[in-house]
Amino acid sequence: MSGIAAIYHLDGRPADRGLVGAMLDAVAYRGPDGLNSWIDGPVALGHAMLRTTPEAMRESQPLVDEQTGLALTMDGRVDNREELTALLERQGLRLAGGTDAEIVLRAYQCWGEEAPAKILGDFAFALWDGRKRQLFCARDFASVQPFFYYCDDRSFICASELHQILVDPDVPREPDERVIGMYLTGMLLDPVTTLYRDIRRLEGGCSITVRPAKIDRRRYFDIDPAKKIRYRTDAEYAEHFESVFKEAVRCRLRNIDGIAAELSGGLDSSLVVGTAQRLFREDVSPAPRFDTFSIKFDDPEADERGFIDDVAAMWGLETNWSPPFFAKFPDFLADIRRYRSFTARPNSVMDTLMHRAIRERGYRVVLTGQGGDQWFGGSPDCFTELLCGLRFVELFRLLRDEAAYPTRVLGRQGLPTLLLRRTLWPLVPPQPKVFINRLRGVSLVPPFVNLEFARKLDLERARNAPTRQLRGLSFTQRTMYQVLNLGISIHFAELNERECALAGIEGRHPFYDRRVIEFAFAIPEDQRCRPRATKYIFRQPGSGLLPESVRQRRDKAEFSSLLMHGLQDVTEAFGGEGAFGSFNVVQRGWVDPEQFRLVYRERIGNAAVANLWPLWSVLELEMWSREGLVVR
Repeated sequence: MSGIAAIYHLDGRPADRGLVGAMLDAVAYRGPDGLNSWIDGPVALGHAMLRTTPEAMRESQPLVDEQTGLALTMDGRVDNREELTALLERQGLRLAGGTDAEIVLRAYQCWGEEAPAKILGDFAFALWDGRKRQLFCARDFASVQPFFYYCDDRSFICASELHQILVDPDVPREPDERVIGMYLTGMLLDPVTTLYRDIRRLEGGCSITVRPAKIDRRRYFDIDPAKKIRYRTDAEYAEHFESVFKEAVRCRLRNIDGIAAELSGGLDSSLVVGTAQRLFREDVSPAPRFDTFSIKFDDPEADERGFIDDVAAMWGLETNWSPPFFAKFPDFLADIRRYRSFTARPNSVMDTLMHRAIRERGYRVVLTGQGGDQWFGGSPDCFTELLCGLRFVELFRLLRDEAAYPTRVLGRQGLPTLLLRRTLWPLVPPQPKVFINRLRGVSLVPPFVNLEFARKLDLERARNAPTRQLRGLSFTQRTMYQVLNLGISIHFAELNERECALAGIEGRHPFYDRRVIEFAFAIPEDQRCRPRATKYIFRQPGSGLLPESVRQRRDKAEFSSLLMHGLQDVTEAFGGEGAFGSFNVVQRGWVDPEQFRLVYRERIGNAAVANLWPLWSVLELEMWSREGLVVR
């Protein structure tokens, strides 16, 4: 998508045009259609424009309304345009151009800080209210569009990407060791913190109001645990889902030069393609130029060509094939030097060549299947939910089926293990969990994390700490809510968005539509997952959206070869295992080199079954500590 930047000097100093210009230059790839800024005394707004909708062709940002004293820079898209336009006109507000940015500005003019709750779509924006002398910022509920900020007593700075904020030489560069420690354990729980102690992330569904004397952060929207959807038959659930999902896809088809779609051969991307094709054939949406793009793997574990061909044949499409991108050490270093933060993971950059091909074919929009796993993959906490509901017969049957056909839980586990680890363990409070794990000799902190560093940060306790939850959520809903608000989930989504932005395309994700997420939370668990059938609600026969081979599919592609390739290449570039002792992460007291060497050898030697991601975390942080923390 586009990019934003905003500066507000709380002490009244004039904003620096050169600084906002440098912030835009740092993300010039987000603005192929122009970089523009607006300054009014202590406030500066900047915008990097990527036009992807017909309405955006007549859009200019920052959008300034001198009469009301409002000015806006927004990276985003409004999906309920018709609804909001009608509501605004009822309030006597006529739209001049009908652009998405104008709708957001008028929504704020009409409803003030309640406006974001009324907007459906992916967005992050900063809006200056000259009459109130305040800057109002908001991020979409599902955290699709990124938003980072820094604030001290003198200034508030926000932007689409973290490294834009580091353009300001006055912003501190101190690493946040708690984030580093948690990342070394394989998890980021906090959705707000970043690698830099003083740079924060705005949570999805939240807004910030910035005034000279006060900064208020509030949650403008959240899941309603009381909302339930209950039908008598599977067919009724499937019909309701199809209706919601159709609308989520339809409103993401607005375009100026056609629509591309990622097609992996899995359920999620295949359903997106099938739904889009159904809409075109039913004349619900004008049929644009439409192409699917796929990656051709030679590795049998990752090869999905048969499923992709079946989807393409069903809809009469011709697939555009790209090879996977195997990133090497210079690619990861270039990432870190550009973004001054985490690099993309080896498996998350495999789309790079495909995204370039999409842009070269003249497309600016790509539909994806991201989000299907998160909201419809099922939760292992359903066993605990059945136990607490005293539904013992259902619990026994489900445990028996899970033991025979692992669906929600990775790996085959016997009934006793499922009962103890997946049914009773979630009921144990965090503090006793830490104590019990110590008695068992089990730790969530890998042995290569420096012991003193782990103790200083109390990483074991932090790793077991519960994430933010809502009252009234069921056990299965808590799992989904955790994914929605988990720092590591938001981090990975931001990496994907960043990779698309660098390629000059806008990723659109129907499964991240707020209405789809609310629907997923409201239906029973057995519509999300049943024995041997995750995403059960997608698989209903008769919808005609999926070829039978995909509808009946039970496996997933495996991309560990990409990770292995990245690990080996980066390790060799550093000088092999013998160089571990000289790592910056060792000198800083974060990693124990001997323990890391032992873990590295053990896991590389058992790569087919071992968890290799902790090894990548160490190498990634080493690259960042050498390159990202360097002041240039």
